[in-house]
Amino acid sequence: MKREEKNMLSRQKIIENATKEFSQQGYGLSSVNTICSTGKISKGILYHYFKDKDQIYLTCIKECFDNLTNYLKENTSLDTNNVKEC
Repeated sequence: MKREEKNMLSRQKIIENATKEFSQQGYGLSSVNTICSTGKISKGILYHYFKDKDQIYLTCIKECFDNLTNYLKENTSLDTNNVKEC
C-alpha cells in the first residue's frame, strides 16, 4: 500500500470515529480521548491530521454536508417547468 493510500485511510478512520462520537455525544460532551480509544487511533496520528477538536468537528460536518448534497443531486430532480419566477 502506498503512503498516500495509508494516509487517506488513517484520516478517514479518524473522521468516521469522530462522526460517531459527535453524533452520540454532541460537540460539548465528545472527547478526543474517546475518539482515539474507540477507533484504536493514537493521539499523535490524530493530531498529525487535525489541529484540534474544532477542526475535526468542522471536517465531520463538511463531510456530512457534502454526502447529503451529493445524495440529493443524485436522487432528486428539479422540474424547472413548475418553478415560478418571482
